Amino acid sequence: DSHLERQRIHHNGGISGFLSVLAYYPDETLTISVLTNFGNQPPGPLANDLAAIMFGEPYELPTQAKAIEVDPALYEKYVGTYQLLPEMQVTMRIEEGQLVGQATGQDAFILYPSSETAFFAKIVDVTVTFSLADNGTVEGFTLRQLGEELFAPRVDE
Repeated sequence: DSHLERQRIHHNGGISGFLSVLAYYPDETLTISVLTNFGNQPPGPLANDLAAIMFGEPYELPTQAKAIEVDPALYEKYVGTYQLLPEMQVTMRIEEGQLVGQATGQDAFILYPSSETAFFAKIVDVTVTFSLADNGTVEGFTLRQLGEELFAPRVDE
């Protein structure tokens, strides 16, 4: 494929909490390797930014998402069950004044608000953006993780 209008050969992978990416730009004889055991930050964007730095192209420094203050009563409308995959549902609930998500067979995670409809997790690279109908009811949410996007419709109403 190509990146920054240059030929690139790359591969990424991961296992047991480790993630990696290897990118080779043959025309420039440049190889970039990024390895991490910090599973909530995918290495691909970092490798792309490192290539941009090497080629004198624009790049963005990683930023830490910041939670905003919202009325915890807002979370009530998000409580429910959502169908993420055919064999995986995500339940949203409130625990100790925080919105908590839990996928089938996985650990629960706290969601922190970045707006009244957008949330992020701190322990994994996950963002959740709720979709509201015109009448204000929750239709579902879009989950973004490791560069992938999935829509999870609400199934409990």
